[in-house]
This record gives sequence, C-alpha cells and structure tokens, in this order.
Amino acid sequence: APTVDAWHVEKTKGVYVITGKKIERFAARTDFDSEPGIRRLRDIMKKMGIMHELTRQGAKTGDRLTIAEDQLEY
Repeated sequence: APTVDAWHVEKTKGVYVITGKKIERFAARTDFDSEPGIRRLRDIMKKMGIMHELTRQGAKTGDRLTIAEDQLEY
C-alpha cells in the first residue's frame, strides 16, 4: 500500500513529473517566487531521494520539473 511518503518520478514530453501526497503538499505550501522557498523544497526532495532519482533518470540542470501544478527547474 502506498504510504504518505511514497512518490513517483516520470518523464513525460520532456518534463519530469513528480507525484506523491507528501511532496505535493510541500509544493502547495512553497512560494515559487522565493529563492529560499524553492531551496527548501529542493532540500526536502533531496532528503526524500527524489533528486537522486531525477539524476538517475538523466535530469540535467535547467530541465523542467512539475509537482502538482507547480513547475521548477532541476
């Protein structure tokens, strides 16, 4: 059974789509116009292992990531 911490990364049309209850909740609370906010979200993604998975799937600097409806760069 998927836990609240479970997440999934899938590349669709050149965009890495990140899904998962916990990370989507964090993204919903993130101010994407704020550098510290984005940094905090990246730190959370790193702790959860999402950044490692993106690297494993070949994500490069500047690639687009989508969490829920929000977009940021790798």
